[in-house]
Amino acid sequence: MKYLVVDTNIWVRVISQGKPGCEITHLDDLGTLVQDSKVTLLLPEVIKLELSKEWRSFRERVEIEIGKLEKDLDSLVRKQFWTEIEDVQNSLREFLANQKTRKISAARERFDKVQQLLSSPRIVNLPFTPDIHFRGRKRLMAGRMPKPENRAHSDACIIETLALFFEDQPKDEHELCFCSENVGDFGLAAKERHIIHPLHKDDLPPATEYCISLEKAIAFLHSEHKAVAPSPDVIKEALEQRTEDEVEAEIELEGEHKPLEVCAEPNCYASRFIVSRYCLAHYEIRLRRLSPEQQDAHQKKLEHVFKTLTYREREILKLRWGLGDGYVYTPTECGTIFKVTPQRIGQIEAKALKKLQHPVRRQVLDTLLM
Repeated sequence: MKYLVVDTNIWVRVISQGKPGCEITHLDDLGTLVQDSKVTLLLPEVIKLELSKEWRSFRERVEIEIGKLEKDLDSLVRKQFWTEIEDVQNSLREFLANQKTRKISAARERFDKVQQLLSSPRIVNLPFTPDIHFRGRKRLMAGRMPKPENRAHSDACIIETLALFFEDQPKDEHELCFCSENVGDFGLAAKERHIIHPLHKDDLPPATEYCISLEKAIAFLHSEHKAVAPSPDVIKEALEQRTEDEVEAEIELEGEHKPLEVCAEPNCYASRFIVSRYCLAHYEIRLRRLSPEQQDAHQKKLEHVFKTLTYREREILKLRWGLGDGYVYTPTECGTIFKVTPQRIGQIEAKALKKLQHPVRRQVLDTLLM
């Protein structure tokens, strides 16, 4: 069975026609492949939600950019030499107004065409559930995204949605074509091809083909070639071709002294969890190894430290980091509970985290799970 996942940025390229490789003809080809059951298109709800947001943003950008041109034209019109060619002024204004209307109208037609394809009964919709939301947060905190500094929660949720879909299926029997321009968060550039990032390979079928444009994805699906798992040598080659910034960051982490914010587990460079010397994944692993009595003692120590914070700081930290019921609440959800703005929630959380860095509190937290 062949599956295809198309990321939001590819759909946006089709709608805006802002880059070669994502033409409307490729969308037609994809529709034919889906209707002929030659490929099954997977649609995570996260991508569908992002697409609606990007469409609104696209229309606003067109209005703003052409509005700037109109203002520039008005400033030119005020100059003396323009007064004798009033017909040219009016023509330029009319031209800009028509271009804005045509651009948005054409994009609207392409957007409707994309929506029509995505609403086809042959599309497999993958819902965005609270569990996916939590797993995405957990993936970020555990450092299982290539560029954790981006904090791309939606990208983490896409991977977790696909991981949940393939979880109960024999992965070796399926091929997946993953189409996205976002190579930084999903893939690696090898010498002759792009490959899925090693951090995601255990969650997806081994035979996963990575394409950076709809044109390349269509060409692959039309060909007789099968998706092939990259060899260790190809992965090694791709890792060696990363950007200088990524390499320098890794060299810094691999120095003699690991920064305090990094997990204390050997060979793990993920950010550490707020209540442990370890990252979230290793924190949970070590916590499960404890006996019930030891877990109770651990919880009492944790509560003792948290009691040194204010009630609101304590509760917001628990909600934001999943220390209560395991669900990671967003700033907006926390703001609804405490009747303050999301920005205020962020300020309170930052203040509480700074308090936890006090040497006395940090010493207690560092002794947990020793």
